Amino acid sequence: YIASPTTTMRSFGLPLPEDGPNVAWWLRLKGVRDIVAGLLVLAFMVWGAQREVGIVLLIEAMIPAGDMLLVLAAKG
Repeated sequence: YIASPTTTMRSFGLPLPEDGPNVAWWLRLKGVRDIVAGLLVLAFMVWGAQREVGIVLLIEAMIPAGDMLLVLAAKG
């Protein structure tokens, strides 16, 4: 997204953000990522270093699953 944001966004599965009904889908994608990032921080605070790798991988796996469901729901 840093080097070529327009190209990357086109390959994601949803149209580019615009004023219209697709804006909500883009906001939901951001919301999924923000929630998962918050859960990651919470997991580190609760479980510390003992199980960190497994917990991080499990939580991070929710990001692509959430992305997939939103793209499918938008018929992308």
